[in-house]
Amino acid sequence: GIVIGSTTAIVDDPTLVPLPHPDFMPARVILDRRGRLADHQQLRLLNDGLAPTWVFTACATLADQLAGTNVQVVYLADCSVIKVVETLAKQGVQSLYVEGGPTIHAAFAAAGLVEEVISYLSPQMLGTMGVPAFTPPVPWSFADPQVEILGNNVRIAERKRQDV
Repeated sequence: GIVIGSTTAIVDDPTLVPLPHPDFMPARVILDRRGRLADHQQLRLLNDGLAPTWVFTACATLADQLAGTNVQVVYLADCSVIKVVETLAKQGVQSLYVEGGPTIHAAFAAAGLVEEVISYLSPQMLGTMGVPAFTPPVPWSFADPQVEILGNNVRIAERKRQDV
């Protein structure tokens, strides 16, 4: 699955659909604890039907509010990332790519649910127009770094070491 938070959904309006389309489309997962998507029902990923889309929320009325969209709303009174991951695992989701912003990354890190970090470096700096990068809650050490040049960008994939 591919995970984002409601802020990323609202601000970026992403499709979260890999290109080219794979034979098995990953589920799109939106964490919307407060039910903010009710005011943004025009978002593409709520309507396009390109992939299964699940919205996890602690807002008891969100399912009714999104009834006209193409999503499955999962109500969890405890909508922590641990409970979301447990629910997804019961549905057969084996791995998650957390594509959201620094808040959702911090929640997964604090819950001990990060195994790999993928970073992209670009020669273009956004300055104050950019979003602050994710910072882990404690120092992390990595093993087996994979560095790849993609045009004028650099992709760094690293497995988190468990002994730090």
